[in-house]
Amino acid sequence: MRNLIRIHCKRFLFRWETFAVTLLNILLMVIGILAARLMFDPETANFDFYALIHFITLVSVLAVLTAVIFIEINTLSTGAIRNPLIAGYSKGQVFLSKYISVIVFSAVQGAIVLLPTVLANCWTDRPVSFMLSILLVYMTVSALAMTVCLLSDRPTVYVVILFGVLLGLLFGGTAVSEILNRPQYQGIELQEDHIDKLPNPWYLPSPKRDILEQVHRLNPMQPLKEYEQYLEVFGSYAYTAQYFENTLNQAEDDLHREYAGLLKQQWEERYDPHIRRLELFPYYQCGLLLMIGAGGILLFRKRNLK
Repeated sequence: MRNLIRIHCKRFLFRWETFAVTLLNILLMVIGILAARLMFDPETANFDFYALIHFITLVSVLAVLTAVIFIEINTLSTGAIRNPLIAGYSKGQVFLSKYISVIVFSAVQGAIVLLPTVLANCWTDRPVSFMLSILLVYMTVSALAMTVCLLSDRPTVYVVILFGVLLGLLFGGTAVSEILNRPQYQGIELQEDHIDKLPNPWYLPSPKRDILEQVHRLNPMQPLKEYEQYLEVFGSYAYTAQYFENTLNQAEDDLHREYAGLLKQQWEERYDPHIRRLELFPYYQCGLLLMIGAGGILLFRKRNLK
């Protein structure tokens, strides 16, 4: 098994797809380093910089995904997938070894882009969490693409569908975030002796809210959008949290204290789920990788390789 993994990893070294995607990622790395060193000012919210980092990462992920697809389709078309079976390896070992080699390849390609860029300038206060989550995006989508290629008789058709699904998940995640970001109250107004609360008819209550949140965390493309929002918006998170805390502590009476507490609660319900997602993404992504791998092994065993 170990020798089979080593053989699959070595195959990546001698493919033109690997050479092409590596050159592209080195170029994106250089752009990211220059942006981090020259464009980013930690004292100001530089939205152009964050958008550029998001664009670089997205292009790199799609390029690695494309390289994996070309390599796996070539493996199927030339019949090289049967060689390990002839050598005595089981289908489960063949699939698992290719699965691991693709994960390693995609992680290395992601590290080429992300690691030097992050180290060039401290532009995120969660460098470890950011690196891990985005590298897992590379691994998850590449492993998913490899699985689709190996399990389908018409990989080209299903690959096109896969691209559409991943792009749909990328942009659909924004729509789901908007649903989950809807506040419980459209307005909260302080009157002389009471507080007027205008309920939001579009607010999604639990348990539907909790279910949608769990599904949202399993979206393999969501960390890309989540970190873009985090980098752009959450630079002032600590300051805003302190402001609400001071307002609550300095309230003149119980009515003002209740009003300040409602504002603080609504703000926390808007932003705290994003922080929680960033903390939990790696666990959900690892779980998704395990599910894809386990399902792929079971299905690949039943496939008739011609």
